[in-house]
Amino acid sequence: MCDVLLARLAGLSDLAGLAWRMDMEVFFEAWVEAVAEDAARRVGARLRAGRRHETRVPLDWATPSAGSPRSLVPDLVLEREDVVVVLDAKYKRHAEEIERLGWANADEVLREHRSAPGSTTA
Repeated sequence: MCDVLLARLAGLSDLAGLAWRMDMEVFFEAWVEAVAEDAARRVGARLRAGRRHETRVPLDWATPSAGSPRSLVPDLVLEREDVVVVLDAKYKRHAEEIERLGWANADEVLREHRSAPGSTTA
């Protein structure tokens, strides 16, 4: 029984494995973090991650207004004595459509994406 289940999970049956869905935004940000982690190791830098609450930068507005953010939280910060690199990785779904349709139709794709319900493109 266990062998049959493992074969199906591995895609070795006529069902070709189980269907699954991946959040591409989470995947992309994790990929960027892995690349940054490798870069930090290579150049002797320290990597801080927003997902671990290590990158919050408080903002001190001279004249704050209602709704002004109190801090920034970039995804990643690479720090070394001589340099600081701030990374804020964002996966944009409409980029897939631009690649699929080409730049000739980019304006139409972007207009549709920006007017879509739940769109966070700025």
